[in-house]
Amino acid sequence: MAWEPRNVITLAASGPGFFNLQEQMAHRFIYDFALILYFLAANVISSFSSKAQKWLQGRKRVWQELEKLQASKKRIWFHCASLGEYEQALPLMEKFSDRTRNGIQDFEIIVTFFSPSGYEIVKKKKPDVRVFYLP
Repeated sequence: MAWEPRNVITLAASGPGFFNLQEQMAHRFIYDFALILYFLAANVISSFSSKAQKWLQGRKRVWQELEKLQASKKRIWFHCASLGEYEQALPLMEKFSDRTRNGIQDFEIIVTFFSPSGYEIVKKKKPDVRVFYLP
């Protein structure tokens, strides 16, 4: 049988010490409700904060932008919460870029950021890397 993510979830959820179905449903309800409150608060705050405005705009555009990428290319996707995480991953990204420049393998590097400030800085610094804001 081929490995599928749903098999892992099914096995993990059915083992001893895990939440039963009612508890899982209650946690999911609380999570969904908290997420709705979070988005409502972000909409209110966005009228006062440019960072919150960028966050909302980034959520609207990111999936449309990612869908525009060519399906035939091999990609390596790095998601960085902040500029600091990006700087930690930079040596690894450079190794993959070197392999592409030397003709060993052809990778397109994609970097997504949770932080709008990290996104803005890297977008300007690295024109050879596809950079997206993914809040």
